[in-house]
Amino acid sequence: ENGFDAGVRTDDIIAKDLTVFKLCGPIKFITIASTKYLDKYGTPKQPKDLLNHNCIRHRFGSGNHIYEKWEFEKENKEFSVNISGNIILNSSEAIKHAVLNHFGIAYTEYGNVKSEIKEGKLKHILKSYDTECSGYYLYYPNRKQVSPTLRAFIEHIKQTRL
Repeated sequence: ENGFDAGVRTDDIIAKDLTVFKLCGPIKFITIASTKYLDKYGTPKQPKDLLNHNCIRHRFGSGNHIYEKWEFEKENKEFSVNISGNIILNSSEAIKHAVLNHFGIAYTEYGNVKSEIKEGKLKHILKSYDTECSGYYLYYPNRKQVSPTLRAFIEHIKQTRL
């Protein structure tokens, strides 16, 4: 519809009429902040405390969809919190740098910030509310004719996976 051959999403937001190919996973999502930010504004003890913090929001690509509903889990019950904040960024890398520069709290993939947490540059907060999805998937329309470029891309991924 938008002129793309394929897209990448987590498993829970892919329409059922599409063909999917798993790229990686599982993916753990965590909440992070810098110690300097937490020293100045306090550490949230539960997700609803985020309503009193500057949360760094994620815009997907160049579109209008802003990820403002952070998802959490506690005792096998899923829930979300509608966060707000004065910064909206469109890449995980930019979000990480904003958190490293003490601009607020972020919700991101653990793998994106693993080394900064180990080095003590970032703090993993709200640990008991972490969530996980099964992974990222390449998705594309169920068509008999897949473009040669997309077919070559899928074959390349299959051959280079560990």
